[in-house]
Amino acid sequence: MGQTTRYRFRQYGITPDPMTVAEFSAVCVSDLRASDHDSPECGASSGELTDAAAVTRWIAEHLRDTGHPNYRQTTSVGITAEPGEWQ
Repeated sequence: MGQTTRYRFRQYGITPDPMTVAEFSAVCVSDLRASDHDSPECGASSGELTDAAAVTRWIAEHLRDTGHPNYRQTTSVGITAEPGEWQ
């Protein structure tokens, strides 16, 4: 007789960690020369900020100063994962 394998599943809960502060950042991904799609990206960064509005201001100022229209925005939040009941 062969071996029988039994699998059990477990529920997990994931919630925001109230002890951490969310961080926001943006990076300019606009081509240095808009007409040349092989041109490298600008790469200017806002750095890690704890105020989402500050990132929006940084983007607006960078657009004003350079005319670069394309950005990648990242939001980072701490989470807590808790194991639940076995199924």
